[in-house]
Amino acid sequence: MKNKWMTLLLVFSLAVNLAAVGTLVFFWRHNDLPPAPVPPDAPMTRLDRPSREWRNLDIPPEKRREIFLLRRRYQERVMDLRMTVEESRRQVLQQLLRPTIDQDSLDAAIQRLSEKQIEMEKMTIHHLMEMRSYLTNEQWQILLRSMERERRGMQRLPFARKSRP
Repeated sequence: MKNKWMTLLLVFSLAVNLAAVGTLVFFWRHNDLPPAPVPPDAPMTRLDRPSREWRNLDIPPEKRREIFLLRRRYQERVMDLRMTVEESRRQVLQQLLRPTIDQDSLDAAIQRLSEKQIEMEKMTIHHLMEMRSYLTNEQWQILLRSMERERRGMQRLPFARKSRP
């Protein structure tokens, strides 16, 4: 009787492990799936959550909704471009990892990367200019200061000391 239970437990354990391995293989092979489209009325994601300064601005709810939809459209457009930039970076890295580097193909890969980065910057600037039409001058200044603080925070190394004022 004990032997039957051990065999049953072994078979069950094997089935669970095979299911886990199958799931891992599936996600490993399908890691290039595009993200699912987000409906405009979906709840906000972590990236959609505004900063503390942004939440404290006196923006009417209808304008806030329009800005939210504008930001969603921008994020959807820029996502494909970001993936293209990452692919271009991988291509440059692959060129650098080769035993002999073909300068022409490396230059072409760098050119593609820089073109996509410039396109992404232009798209971001046009998005900001579109957002500006919804904001007062004071709100616009607060947004820019908040973005600058966020940008500086991303550049700081986690182990670097903070400078004293």
